[in-house]
Amino acid sequence: MSRVGFPRSRYVRTEDNLLWHSDLMTDEGHNVPRLYRHDLEGYTWILPWVFLQYDEQNTEHETKQTWLWKSPSLDDARKAKQDFLLTVRDSRPQPKWESQWGLVHRMRKIFLDIHVMFKIKCEEQKLWSQDGASVDTEDPAPVPELSDEELYDWFWREVEDYYGSLGPEGVEQLTTIRQDLRLEVSVHVIANTYMS
Repeated sequence: MSRVGFPRSRYVRTEDNLLWHSDLMTDEGHNVPRLYRHDLEGYTWILPWVFLQYDEQNTEHETKQTWLWKSPSLDDARKAKQDFLLTVRDSRPQPKWESQWGLVHRMRKIFLDIHVMFKIKCEEQKLWSQDGASVDTEDPAPVPELSDEELYDWFWREVEDYYGSLGPEGVEQLTTIRQDLRLEVSVHVIANTYMS
């Protein structure tokens, strides 16, 4: 495997699978242009990974689902991640993380929406290219890719809304997180929390 490019093999080092966006976990993955959303989703997979596996003493309790996420088979890992995006009914966080599980649901929704838009775009392209021609005379309208800034703003709105829904304690946690990341403290979350 090249450290610079994407693997061409269907089997890769397992630590790579965990942080990959599922667009990159296909036979065509090495040809997919790298986008900000791929990195953001990869980063976001850390949350459910930790919440599902690590208990009060930070002891790892691997689950069947998280085991599949790091499967050496790209197909198995991709399918397991897509299943998680579609439903988390069989997923239970460790008790230590139950109060934070709502944040995973918010992140899941963002990436599920993005995957659905991507699938619609792919299906439109398949319909267009069947038999080399389309019954329509116009190209199918592609679903526009979110800009990096739009995706970043959407991500933080969801995070801010989640912590804002927890009341003053949540706002305090969010403020600490943003300060630790050297980001401005979100004024609208603080205002919305105290005005409700």
